[in-house]
Amino acid sequence: MKLHYRLFATFAVIALLAGVVALYSLNATRQIIKAFEGGEEHFQAIIAAANEVSGAAKQAQSELLLFLGLRDSANRRAFFRRYRAILQKTAELEGMVRDPEGKRIVAALRKGGEELFSAAQAVLAIYDQETLAGRDFDPAQHRQEIRRFFLVTSTLMQEATRLANLETDFLNKQFAILNAATINNLAKVAEGQLLLYMLLNDQRDLESFMVGANSLESVIVNLRERVREDKAQYLLRRLEGEIRAFKKAGAALFEAFHGEQQRQGRISLKDYSSKVLDFHERSANIRDLAVHLSNLMTELEFKKRENALATAASIERSLLFFVVGGALLTLLLGYFLSVSVAEPIIRLKEAVVRIGKGDLDAANRLRARGEIGALIDTIRTMAADLKRARNELLASKEYLDNILASMSDALCVVAPDCRIRTVNAAIGRLLGYGEEELVGMPFERLFAGAPPFECGEGDLEANALVRPLVTTYRAKNGEPVYVSFSSSPMYGPDGIFQGVVCVAQDITSQRRTMQELRLLATVVEQAAEAIVVCDPSGVIQYVNPAFEAITGYSRGEAVGRPMSILKSGKHDREFYRNLWTTLKRGAVWSGEFINRRKDGSLYEEECTISPVFDESHSIVNYVALKRDVTRENKLERQLQQAQKHEALGTLAGGIAHDFNNILGAMLAYAEGALPDIEAGSRAAENVREIIRAGRRAADLVSQILTFSRPTSQDRKPILLQPVIKGVLNMIRGNLPPTVAIDRRIDVDCRPVLADATQIHQVVLNLCANAVHAVKEEANGRILVGLEEVTVTEDMAAEIKGLHPGLYAKLVVEDNGCGMDEATMERIFEPYFTTKEVGEGTGLGLSTVHGIVESHGGAILVTSALGAGATFEVYLPVAQGAEVEEEKPPAEREGRLQGRVLFVDDEPFILQSMRIVLEQLGLEVTSYGSSRQALEAFQAAPDAFDIIITDQTMPELTGEELARRCIAIRPDIPIILATGYSQAIDPQGAERIGIKAFMMKPIDLAELKEHLARLLPSG
Repeated sequence: MKLHYRLFATFAVIALLAGVVALYSLNATRQIIKAFEGGEEHFQAIIAAANEVSGAAKQAQSELLLFLGLRDSANRRAFFRRYRAILQKTAELEGMVRDPEGKRIVAALRKGGEELFSAAQAVLAIYDQETLAGRDFDPAQHRQEIRRFFLVTSTLMQEATRLANLETDFLNKQFAILNAATINNLAKVAEGQLLLYMLLNDQRDLESFMVGANSLESVIVNLRERVREDKAQYLLRRLEGEIRAFKKAGAALFEAFHGEQQRQGRISLKDYSSKVLDFHERSANIRDLAVHLSNLMTELEFKKRENALATAASIERSLLFFVVGGALLTLLLGYFLSVSVAEPIIRLKEAVVRIGKGDLDAANRLRARGEIGALIDTIRTMAADLKRARNELLASKEYLDNILASMSDALCVVAPDCRIRTVNAAIGRLLGYGEEELVGMPFERLFAGAPPFECGEGDLEANALVRPLVTTYRAKNGEPVYVSFSSSPMYGPDGIFQGVVCVAQDITSQRRTMQELRLLATVVEQAAEAIVVCDPSGVIQYVNPAFEAITGYSRGEAVGRPMSILKSGKHDREFYRNLWTTLKRGAVWSGEFINRRKDGSLYEEECTISPVFDESHSIVNYVALKRDVTRENKLERQLQQAQKHEALGTLAGGIAHDFNNILGAMLAYAEGALPDIEAGSRAAENVREIIRAGRRAADLVSQILTFSRPTSQDRKPILLQPVIKGVLNMIRGNLPPTVAIDRRIDVDCRPVLADATQIHQVVLNLCANAVHAVKEEANGRILVGLEEVTVTEDMAAEIKGLHPGLYAKLVVEDNGCGMDEATMERIFEPYFTTKEVGEGTGLGLSTVHGIVESHGGAILVTSALGAGATFEVYLPVAQGAEVEEEKPPAEREGRLQGRVLFVDDEPFILQSMRIVLEQLGLEVTSYGSSRQALEAFQAAPDAFDIIITDQTMPELTGEELARRCIAIRPDIPIILATGYSQAIDPQGAERIGIKAFMMKPIDLAELKEHLARLLPSG
């Protein structure tokens, strides 16, 4: 009885519970049917209203943006219609939505509508203000207000979409319905972003457009993979076509706008109204198709729900049929199932659930017998194995994670879809990304250029194996990162391709170092200065090409040899001792060398030698930077000589005027006295010699000026024999009796085309040097020779400056002290002299060399210490030329007639020239002031027949006096005389109307010729 009671009570309770459950299920089924039957239309109305709010917000956004770009008032009116539609639908939603979250969203919609109107009014107010002011509205200048309006409308669309999705949740939302809404939203956002970019020219809006357009295609791909209905597939194909057209229209609009903007600067969106409206129409087509897709999927979902309702009704009938039988069956079997099977199985199920959640010790707490006990033992064993495997797996994972975390190389695993699946910490540090940013990123985005292998479908596995190569990653900040990249394919245990393991080592610093080293090597190799590296003992280890060019030693000839191969012997031991002392104490040595090239020639170099230290501060090398300064030093010496010449020229110019005036007075008085002396008497001859000496002195002054201020000389055929004879007669009186002169003069040597005074200087300077060399000798001898020689081609090749032909060869030879090689190299340098102070200026041989070269000749010197010296001068023979005989001072022939105005600031010139001119029969009026002479001429211009004036005078120069007199009387003949003037020359004098130009001292014969030509009586 006790057992029976227990069984009965147990079955009764089970039956009662089964009945209660059945009744509860029946009631729940009826409530579900009622809910579905009564709520679908309500939810659909809310969803439709929310979608209308979203669409109206998008239309309002597009209409206002189009109005700003196209300036079409229809768009402005359309915006306000869309705004009123938003307010109307928001008010309807407030009465339809019941749940708290929905009410919060509706409140946000109402607030968003107010903000929409406020933001739009702000933009339109600015537009109207600009228009009324007569200015063209520039959206880019008001980007803040336009972007605020754009963000407000975008937020309003998002809230409306959230409300539609919330209500769809109550209808058991489906993947396809939500994605259709996503397409609608993406199309709205993409269109708005491109229109905003066209207005504001902000690159971020263009990037947002590209992201949205690409996302549209991604959503379509996902839908086609998961939606199977034929109608839906048809709509998806149409969507694909419209999206392509949408992207193409957007790209065309961007290219046209961007290209024109690059050419013209800021342009108006109105210029592209057709393209804008086409783009807007493509966006609207996408949204319409998305709405059709959403409606189709909703209709299909509702059909599924109708089937579910029919099934629920069938379940209700079945429940009523089986409720009684189920209760009885439960009473019969309940006890057995609960006691013998149910309870152990439930416990086993709970234990298995806990094991699945990670509690692997749950099976150890079960106790049972029979088959269930054996099952529990098996599960317990399986749990122990799982626990051991899990521990091993966790240990392996931790070990692998530690390896990845400690790797210095950047590692990433690329999945078969070419997206990054796994990364280590090193790649994040290298590129500046977080792990969450890298995982899922397309593999191609890691690279600054093309990736090392193709990522197309079917190409990844085939190209996955990449040997180490250098490529460029792009860091998050856009900077390039140079890496050594390698990769290999990864396969699972079943041999299925799982991805690619990529390893990259940062070589940016190494690359930079290599570039710097390469640049340094290029600089060293291409440097104009010689660079030499030697070891501490001075053995050459490296030379650059400049060293080879300067020294003549090739790199192979120089490396391994000591630096002493360049020694010239010009520096003493103390010089090199000081050099090495400086270097060995670790200091830098700077100075100049005179070194010897491979061919034996000497050169001067400026050198800096620096020690090179290792880590222990020990000297391991020396680096020498050498620069050939031979030419620079020579130019510097020449500059110094030129400065000396300039100083001499300044001095010469300073004294020339006064000296010429003195000579002029001497010659004037001498020539004035000559007619009063008996012809043929010794006194007359003496006066003539005085005149000749005066002219020679004038020529010497002219040569001094020529030396300091080179000008063309009056060259004519002259015989060298008289010049040599005159010079030897001049020096004979200064020679000691122990010195003999040997003359070997060829009387048949033909004349040379030369300046007589300059040739006189050549012979005089050469003979003076010979006299100086032999004056201390007991048996001194000077040989002076002249002969005509023929220079052959072989001789011309050996003697620089000569050409084949006839030359007059002048030889001056002495048996004096002679010269060494170093002295012979410098004897023709200006101011170089071996004479004691006061015995010579150093200009003699320099002048000789310049005169000979200017006459197309050459000069050779042969000498040795203690063996005397020989100078050979070659001057071209003037073949067929006739020599003009020197005319003696002319006797006064005939008298002139005329009135002369003579002007000179020197009193003795005035006096001497007045005497000479009056002896010629002229009436002379003289003035020592050019200003007084001008006043006299202004007072009586016709009182004078000719004017003779000096150039250099105070108050008015001769040139200025001539200009003013010619202005008064253009036909007045003027003779201008000057001793030294850089202000005027014969050509300049002729241009202003001066009839004759004479150099002081005045040659009276030349003056008489000019007077005879210019005076009326002449």
